[in-house]
Amino acid sequence: IAMIIKKLTMKKRFIFCFAFFTLTSMSLITDKDISGSMTTDKQTIYFSVVKPDGFGGTDIYCADKLESGEWGKARNLGKNINSKEDEINPVIDKDNATLYFDVIENGDTIKHSATLSEDGIWKDIEHIK
Repeated sequence: IAMIIKKLTMKKRFIFCFAFFTLTSMSLITDKDISGSMTTDKQTIYFSVVKPDGFGGTDIYCADKLESGEWGKARNLGKNINSKEDEINPVIDKDNATLYFDVIENGDTIKHSATLSEDGIWKDIEHIK
């Protein structure tokens, strides 16, 4: 999907992402490997995917938009966010510093939030009830 998005113009990227996330939320696409969110300034995208460099299962990654308009290399958000469980459905808040996501633990989906500190570390991970 990242390769598809990379080749699209910004307007087409938005339309693609909107359509994709709409279909995902309607359960027409159910693959847990695909979900994501973009910051309000459209400079960073957060997504969940299974990759070999992950912590196990589905992890949350981000990628920044480069000056060229291309997307940079995906970065795993690290052990404060990701675990051996499946972390899915990342949604970045409009403040661009609060991340909401789900963790599938023993078959249950548990909602979490995390805050990005000024030094770029995700902290204050909390269960949301």
